[in-house]
Amino acid sequence: MPDAPVKTYPDAETSIGPVLDARFFETFANVNNVEKRQREKFRAALVIGAILLLLNYLGVLKLTGPKTVYFATVILVHEFGHFVGMRLCGYRGVGLLFLPYLSDSAQGVRTHASPLREAIVILLGPLPGMLIGLILSFLAVLEFSDSIRFAAICFLAFNSISLLPCLPFDGGRLLQRVVLVRRRYLMAMVQLTLASFLVLIGWMLGMKYTVILGLGSLFWTTLNFRFDSIAQRLHGQFPDLELGESGHVSLESAASIVKELRQHVPFTLRFGMDAWAVRSIWERLMAKPAGVGTILASLAAYAAAFVLLVCATVGLMFYPEEQISTVQLPDGTEQKQATISLLGNRVIEVGVSDEGRYHGEQKTYVPGGDAVLVQGEWKNGYMEGVWTTSTEDGNAISRMTLKQGELIKYEELRDGVWGESHPANIAWFDRYDLWRHRRVAPEGPQ
Repeated sequence: MPDAPVKTYPDAETSIGPVLDARFFETFANVNNVEKRQREKFRAALVIGAILLLLNYLGVLKLTGPKTVYFATVILVHEFGHFVGMRLCGYRGVGLLFLPYLSDSAQGVRTHASPLREAIVILLGPLPGMLIGLILSFLAVLEFSDSIRFAAICFLAFNSISLLPCLPFDGGRLLQRVVLVRRRYLMAMVQLTLASFLVLIGWMLGMKYTVILGLGSLFWTTLNFRFDSIAQRLHGQFPDLELGESGHVSLESAASIVKELRQHVPFTLRFGMDAWAVRSIWERLMAKPAGVGTILASLAAYAAAFVLLVCATVGLMFYPEEQISTVQLPDGTEQKQATISLLGNRVIEVGVSDEGRYHGEQKTYVPGGDAVLVQGEWKNGYMEGVWTTSTEDGNAISRMTLKQGELIKYEELRDGVWGESHPANIAWFDRYDLWRHRRVAPEGPQ
């Protein structure tokens, strides 16, 4: 096959010479074509694909029916956060890119984005998801809802993995673009250590997807180190290199970058990655080291995300567990009974009808003890009759009278005398439970 035709460009009087081949001009045309260039698609597919593999291994992605919608919503919220950040920070060509069977992902082109704006764009992806996960984790406990609990786990798992300080995840990008800008050796050392740790842990525990994740991070770290090295050399050789104020890569910049790629990372030019590689290096040339304030603020926000994760995890620890068993009643008959436990301690025992609804006596115990705090009756899934609240010593202090779940009367014991009291005096968690009961009754085991 004959060599590509040679083409000259009158304004290409750069330090690498005036003669450039046709392949270069094809690359140069694609670099600045924001509408057709899919630079972010490669990164997004890699990141989301790796997260999905890991979540599948952890058992989170056993998705059927509505759960598939929940997980797609998690990804959409994450990418919409990046999208909003790009809009706020003046990126060009901002949009949501649909990846079939994977996700929606935000894409855009930076135009002299400051380190602070970089941090905003990166963190607006996972932080909202972590906050939503925290809210859902506590709501799941209040609502005793498996579906809300699953949604909370999805939000927390996806976004916490996204915050791993490894490339190409958001945590790794925060290190690369904000915290360790132009510190290629330190960045490579951190990334190699973390990626090697993932490979080692995955191999020791037999977690093959973690090994794959670590190996992928090693490859990505090596490629980014080469790009950083090219940018460093170009900074030294061409300190006055024209970087383009409008976000477009200039001809001289592209020519210099392509020459380096052909010499040091040639495979990027063979697999259709040339335009993406040129712009990636060009953005490194444009990158400015962040100030101390920006770095500290970014790290504080990053740490806050993990504080949210810890709080949400603690909240999910208090999610009740329910088991159904068969017990023998005093009259010799048998009845199904639901036992609800919290952190392994029995909290509630309540009868269950053959139709799968709460029916019969309920006793609420002191966790891990035998003292009854609340006692009442269910009838076909509705709270019915008098429900009495007592102290741990067994002394009654209040009682509610209900009819088909509706509060009829609330009484408190004062000076040994029962007197009617305003419902506003009911403890907030009991008021919430009554409000919830009116919405979801007739109730039964999950």
